Amino acid sequence: MLALVDALVFLLILCAVALQAEMNQSREKLCSLAEKNGVPGVAIAVFDQASTATFICGTKDAKHKLPVKSDAIFEAASIGKPLFAYAVLKLAEERRLDLDAPLVSYLGTAYVHLQDRPANKIL
Repeated sequence: MLALVDALVFLLILCAVALQAEMNQSREKLCSLAEKNGVPGVAIAVFDQASTATFICGTKDAKHKLPVKSDAIFEAASIGKPLFAYAVLKLAEERRLDLDAPLVSYLGTAYVHLQDRPANKIL
């Protein structure tokens, strides 16, 4: 889990780096961060109103050592759950979310299918 979180933070940093630096410096930074974090290859596109910048380095997969190209498709697996868990834990750390509170307490109103149940009135 920590490695995945590190990789996601790494990607967010790369986006910020790409927006703030020259293309060559950003590519060097991208490759350096990828190598430091054990990421075999990465491709990032940064879209601005008038332009698009792409940053590509490394290999597409560790087994075949094929270089990453601009049309590379990476398997992202199911990263939504760990991202959500990370966000929830950060909110809990900031005391903006109580992990022991019922989720319905954050909704303002109950789920539609629970609104007429007496047990819901207690929550």
